[in-house]
Amino acid sequence: MFSQIGKVFRGSTSSSVMSLMRKTQPKRGLEEFIDKTILEGKAMESCGRAWGIRELRIKSLSDLQKLWIVLMKERNMLLTARLLAKTMGGRVTHPERLVKVRTGMARIKRVIAEREREAREAAKIEFEKRKAKGYYSYPQVNPLGLQTSSESSTTQEAPSSQ
Repeated sequence: MFSQIGKVFRGSTSSSVMSLMRKTQPKRGLEEFIDKTILEGKAMESCGRAWGIRELRIKSLSDLQKLWIVLMKERNMLLTARLLAKTMGGRVTHPERLVKVRTGMARIKRVIAEREREAREAAKIEFEKRKAKGYYSYPQVNPLGLQTSSESSTTQEAPSSQ
């Protein structure tokens, strides 16, 4: 099945695709979406494991961003391979690769969400500390003339008896 796909991309039947691939720089154009093993007519290789959450937690934000881009390119390449296989009437030899990529991407999202939550909590604690030390001053007069919730709780009117 993959040998047929390789012939399509190498053969004269699809010269427009080949001309597009020749015009692009290596790893800059369509080549990023097509696994080289497919072009060579070989079966896709199996891969290792998905990134572990503990491994991702120790990485810097820059590393996580780079890894996200790599995984996104890998995901797009695998989806392209799946589409090509479906078009040719076959199937991808290692569908678990896409599951591992998606798992890695979900874990990166989780790590970033954890870091954002921790940063918000740290900022909230720091704000409360500075507020207690008097770093922030607030106007005593309400500029809109609206009653705030603190004013309404302290100035409750007694019910009128009629």
